[in-house]
Amino acid sequence: MARDPSSRHEPQTWKGVMSTSTNTSINPLSVIEQGKQDIVQALNALQPNSRTLRSELFTEHFPRIEAALGRCVTQTAVRKALAAAGLKLSAATFKKLLDIERQRRNSDIQNPMSGDRA
Repeated sequence: MARDPSSRHEPQTWKGVMSTSTNTSINPLSVIEQGKQDIVQALNALQPNSRTLRSELFTEHFPRIEAALGRCVTQTAVRKALAAAGLKLSAATFKKLLDIERQRRNSDIQNPMSGDRA
């Protein structure tokens, strides 16, 4: 005796939710809401890459870095102190970040309305 193919209970997917053909209790709005929550969680879990994090940390501590350099502490000593605290930078990267941050801050002083960073 042949089975009617429409009566089979094969899994079906709809927007990432698994159901059977006889399950009519799926609320499309709840599926959409769950999808929104999944997107929010995925976006909130994203972290900047290590280069961006290093740059942000350097920028955050720039006033103290400049103060140390102003006291005639060598760049090598500053880099070693930063590395001991978890911010490891090559000499070239340190110099590049130092130059970029000095330029940015000088530009902000000359044009205070041009940037939104403090």
